[in-house]
Amino acid sequence: MKKKLQNYTDKRGNLFSYYKKNLKFNRVFFITGKKNKIRGDHAHKSTKQIIINVNAKAELIVTNKRKVKKIKFISAGEFIEVPKMTWVRIQFNKEGYIAVICDKKYLKNDYINDFKEFKIKLKNNKY
Repeated sequence: MKKKLQNYTDKRGNLFSYYKKNLKFNRVFFITGKKNKIRGDHAHKSTKQIIINVNAKAELIVTNKRKVKKIKFISAGEFIEVPKMTWVRIQFNKEGYIAVICDKKYLKNDYINDFKEFKIKLKNNKY
């Protein structure tokens, strides 16, 4: 489900904030995307993420065990929380930035890059 960050605005601009009790994170990174290009397009076996729209115009396709959901990222400060074993594909409609906060450090073997493999793991609860 897409949510909005708390927004504080004054004559200088905006400040967006996110608060979550007991939030522990190990990695923050920023994705740049060019128009009509795909980013993400993978799932994590154990990593949870928060994906935040900085200034992108994009569509996120989020797939988990229950459903496939299309989410339009069109405004700064929008975000989604992504549990482990959730496939996220980001298609940029306009060049922009997205920030990602992860609860784990980068681990190559945590990634599932093949959608068929992901669907099999979900079906068989192999994660």
